[in-house]
Amino acid sequence: MKYFLITSGCSGWSPNAASYAVADNILGPWTEFGNPCKGPHAEETFFAQGAFVLPVNNKPGSFIFMTDQWNKLDLANSTYLWLPFQIVNNKISIPNK
Repeated sequence: MKYFLITSGCSGWSPNAASYAVADNILGPWTEFGNPCKGPHAEETFFAQGAFVLPVNNKPGSFIFMTDQWNKLDLANSTYLWLPFQIVNNKISIPNK
């Protein structure tokens, strides 16, 4: 079994680049990889912050990357961005076209 972790830095309500890590044991050791996001504004995780990864039923290796898109000037008008992605050969790529 492989364990995957998608994370990002912290700059208050401002978005940062995501990164991910993989391990064979939940306690590690973890191997860190770069930003899994691909496409325009990938370095800001598409102006979002990862919140949850949802497995897609009956589609092994398929997931939805669920994010919060914070509006730091008007938090009540913050939104969400959900992006489908797959894990292929233990690598994550999250495209946003």
